[in-house]
Amino acid sequence: MRVKSNGNNDMTEPSRSNAEQAGDAAADHALTALSPLDGRYQAKLAALRPLFSEYGLIRLRVQVEIHWLLALSAHPGVREVPPFSPPALELLQAASRRSSARPITT
Repeated sequence: MRVKSNGNNDMTEPSRSNAEQAGDAAADHALTALSPLDGRYQAKLAALRPLFSEYGLIRLRVQVEIHWLLALSAHPGVREVPPFSPPALELLQAASRRSSARPITT
């Protein structure tokens, strides 16, 4: 890559088009992937992405938290979490079954 001076003895990179930058970003992703699974094999493993991605981790973590909250509310010895109303129970159970990142509306 050629480097040009801006006249102040500072060396700067020449300006590049958006297409050049986008192409570099795609190449960088493959090169900087943490493993070959995120880089060169990503197309073959696309079906596993919803399970093993950061999104998948967060989605399952939310499901576990909701189930734990429901269990606490149902236990008579846990006074800090009173039982939920039927509409609140329905909303929490629906949220734990969801696989979408869209917000739930009531």
